[in-house]
Amino acid sequence: MNKTNLFEQFLILSDPRQETKITHNFFDILFLTLCSILCGSKGWKEIEAFGECNLDWLRNFREFENGIPSHDTIARTVSMVDPDEFSVCFA
Repeated sequence: MNKTNLFEQFLILSDPRQETKITHNFFDILFLTLCSILCGSKGWKEIEAFGECNLDWLRNFREFENGIPSHDTIARTVSMVDPDEFSVCFA
């Protein structure tokens, strides 16, 4: 059985953002979003609030060097992810 780290599954994703405008790590945003949705969040503001409330726990897995991104940043970043690439991460 091939054990793969969760984060390795997402390495195939391309970060679609403009390099000069990046403040938050792409994989931090995806990890936050996935964890938050799995815990019941229903929207960008709830994802941001989940991150703020659980930042210490999230930092056990990712750096979140610049803290939790705003809900607008989360929404913008996630909406730019290629859906075909993203679905392969779960196959």
